[in-house]
Amino acid sequence: MSDRLQRIFNNDEHDLLKVNHKSKSLTPQGKLEQSFLEIVDFYAETGRIPSADTTEMSERKLGKRLRAI
Repeated sequence: MSDRLQRIFNNDEHDLLKVNHKSKSLTPQGKLEQSFLEIVDFYAETGRIPSADTTEMSERKLGKRLRAI
């Protein structure tokens, strides 16, 4: 690799050139666990369960997900 290219890679302060490896596909059980952990995180941050009847879309999505579980 040329010195110029090496400097570009070494000075990539925002990691724009970093290669992200794809993670393994989640199993249905893994997806359910991940979804539930998002609800747990919401509860930890707000001190309440997410509402499915709110106008705030991300909370509403979590509330509907919790209702479905």
